[in-house]
Amino acid sequence: DLAAYNKWLASRRIPDDKPYVVIAPVPADQADVVAARANVPKRQPVQFNYEYNYDVEADARQSGKYPDLKKRENGFYTINGKPGIQARTGDNAAALAARGEVSLDKFLKYNDLQPNDVIFPGQVYYLKKKRNKGKLHFHTYIKGQTLWQVSQKYGVKLKALRTKNRIAEGEQLQHGRVLWLRFRRPADKPVEIRNVPKPGAKTPAQTVIAKKGLGSETETMTKQPPVTDAGGQIPEKPRTVPVPTQTAPVQPKVDTTRPVANPPVTEPGSTARRWPGCASGTIWPKPTASAWASN
Repeated sequence: DLAAYNKWLASRRIPDDKPYVVIAPVPADQADVVAARANVPKRQPVQFNYEYNYDVEADARQSGKYPDLKKRENGFYTINGKPGIQARTGDNAAALAARGEVSLDKFLKYNDLQPNDVIFPGQVYYLKKKRNKGKLHFHTYIKGQTLWQVSQKYGVKLKALRTKNRIAEGEQLQHGRVLWLRFRRPADKPVEIRNVPKPGAKTPAQTVIAKKGLGSETETMTKQPPVTDAGGQIPEKPRTVPVPTQTAPVQPKVDTTRPVANPPVTEPGSTARRWPGCASGTIWPKPTASAWASN
């Protein structure tokens, strides 16, 4: 019965004012015959090409752009095109859901969380459901990551991420594994493992041959890799803060060409005085006022 497969039909008669698309149930062995009578071209099966050129460095640069965060106001963000909210210290799922004006059940579902899961301060959580596929095609798994972190990073549902990569519940991932974000990895395509450095691993030194001057003389140098922290990032160079120096007080200049006039010394038990520099036995009588003035 055509009416059962074509709900748009108002009657059992197909209008003839213009061409219409009609769904007609046909046995599989007669499909080609019916299509030929109706002048319907035979459709060719769609061939998917899963071949791709994979560049670890280019993928890392693209991966660094995610999550795509745009700050709004009062701790709200746009994360990968979806509304989100940033967790504060002491927040739990119920507090974030209330502040984001969504139900607790929806908040947990949007973020692939369980009621007892820990909320991380500073993490931006989704206030709308994530997508079934990412904008990038692939992600290289790094040791220490979780599938949940990858899911939040690209805004892909955790269940969809497992399905695309045929990952069983509780399966341990190998460092360097290529995860599919847009399409499902074909069953006949083996898991791909890329040789990428682990977090905090040292990059071997590179040997560089440089020419000196305009001649053919060359010099071999060893280029050491930059020092990185535990996360593989190059730490920021320490800033040099100028320290103010203290200027020593200026000492008055002393004229050493002239003798210093020291006061006379009074011998014990005597009213007479001895001038410094004279022999200890030489006692001078107390000079008069006029004598002091003349000196």
